[in-house]
Amino acid sequence: MNNLQISKLILILGSLLLSTASLAGESKSRFSFDAGIGYLEDSNVGIADLDTNSGVSDTATTYDLGLAARVPLSRRWETRFAYDYSATAYSELSEFDLGLHHALAGLTWKPGVLDAGINIEKFAATLDGEDYLDMVQVSPSIARLIGNRLYLRGAFMHADKRYDTIAGRDARNQSWRGDMYMLIDNMDQYVAIGIQSGTEEADDAAFDYESVRWNMSYGHLLELGSRDLKLKAKLSHEGRSYLNTDESIGDRRNDKRLRLRLAGDLQLLEHLELAAHIEHSDIRSNLESAALDKTVYGLALRATF
Repeated sequence: MNNLQISKLILILGSLLLSTASLAGESKSRFSFDAGIGYLEDSNVGIADLDTNSGVSDTATTYDLGLAARVPLSRRWETRFAYDYSATAYSELSEFDLGLHHALAGLTWKPGVLDAGINIEKFAATLDGEDYLDMVQVSPSIARLIGNRLYLRGAFMHADKRYDTIAGRDARNQSWRGDMYMLIDNMDQYVAIGIQSGTEEADDAAFDYESVRWNMSYGHLLELGSRDLKLKAKLSHEGRSYLNTDESIGDRRNDKRLRLRLAGDLQLLEHLELAAHIEHSDIRSNLESAALDKTVYGLALRATF
């Protein structure tokens, strides 16, 4: 399935959602909008996907907005449509300014024993105001909630990546993913464990690789008087083994990518929250330009309706 066909399918599913919104009861249909503005400090500005970093720090302003809707078609079928945009504008290093458009259309079937669905997503990224990356991902999945305490989900993902200015990096990615959520204290806390295994085949064989990624996360909702405080910690590790010799190092490339993120969202008003996060990335590679050690501190105000 090519990008044009998938883009048309996204539009068809989105149109179906919008056309059925007037038919579904208001109490069952759910619509949301959010927008935010923030500030971050990045200790080593770069683009990990391009194996490049500046080696210097900078501050940036961040912007994001999103629209989402869930509309039931019947007791067992539900559609979902979402669009969000995020942007990072650096104070000095504008060549790393990044913008990302993301659209999603999904269809879920709920026969009772489990949920089955398919999501189709399109990503369009710009770098310093120029087209950078276009990616389409199709992801069928199955999921089951067991006794309001355990949630299991499995998915297959196929993605097509197209880079506008980088020869040889266009690629096809396929992966399998499994997640387990343990829900605690009436869902006010959770522990999640996930693992993903996949392969990527690029036009230039030097970029072909196999990868295994795992992640662990913990979330906790606290009530501070009339306000909610949502805390989340996530640790992830990915190992990439490239399948062919990289001419610049005369050997096969290997990456170990470790990320730790701590985040907290504090409700200020009914529709306004203050969000803060710290994220540390440590990428070790035998390709010198791909090695990365950075910490990002971020603070943002978000409105949700």
